[in-house]
Amino acid sequence: MRDEARSIRPGARCTPFRCRGLRPALGALAAVLAVAWGAPARAELSVARHAFARGIEAKEPAGAATSFPADVGRLYFFTQVVGAEAPAEILHVWLYDGQEVAIFPIEVKGTPWRTWSVRSVAPEQRGDWTVEVREVGGRVLLSATCRVE
Repeated sequence: MRDEARSIRPGARCTPFRCRGLRPALGALAAVLAVAWGAPARAELSVARHAFARGIEAKEPAGAATSFPADVGRLYFFTQVVGAEAPAEILHVWLYDGQEVAIFPIEVKGTPWRTWSVRSVAPEQRGDWTVEVREVGGRVLLSATCRVE
């Protein structure tokens, strides 16, 4: 099974150029110039809803919980983001027992925006799983933890 991130609109896949290239730098420059020129500040991104789940059905978490059996196989992390007035990017940063194990860049194209990432979990990977939802600049919007037992 492959780890992946999904967005509800087609074409939302991230390329290396969009994820690590020019777009984040231009977004930061635009924000600095807007403040310098006295333009109104853009709305801040925030997480309205989130859940760990066994799956996604009809773009909603299915089997949501905070504790899962060791044989769960895959964990999904669902996020509903609000406050995106223009396309933005967030990161789902997965941590296992405090160690970063995966980062999924996800494009947010509207508000509200529902999206998710999925991580394979081996039976021996018991313990705490945390997902931090971050802006590309590093600001943590949310940190949520579940347990695999």
